[in-house]
Amino acid sequence: MKTCGPSIRRGIANHRQNVARNERTGLNVNAAGQLGRNWKINGGGEFYYTHFNSPALQVQNSGWLWQLTLNLAYQLPHQYAVQANGIYSTGWVLLQGKNSAWYEYSLAARKEFWDKKASLTLG
Repeated sequence: MKTCGPSIRRGIANHRQNVARNERTGLNVNAAGQLGRNWKINGGGEFYYTHFNSPALQVQNSGWLWQLTLNLAYQLPHQYAVQANGIYSTGWVLLQGKNSAWYEYSLAARKEFWDKKASLTLG
């Protein structure tokens, strides 16, 4: 374990050191495509194994994690479009535990102006 020399301020000595190590191995995949004339789809996934180890704190933790994203867009007449997004994650492994799984989604509508040089999105 590598440590830096002490710094002393107002009679208090501080020692800095890296107390943990994190290793992560995995795969990230993304794809995009067109479903018919007006539909666009893209999405991706992230899958990995992570391991934390801290001999200084005598703690270690590891686990598998994944996250998926999906985006759908539909082009309407007169330069209008609607879009839906979604994300799901199993949560994150941390040195001292794991946080909860979570998801989010959104819907939006867009209008393009001036030969697609400007747009207004509400979502």
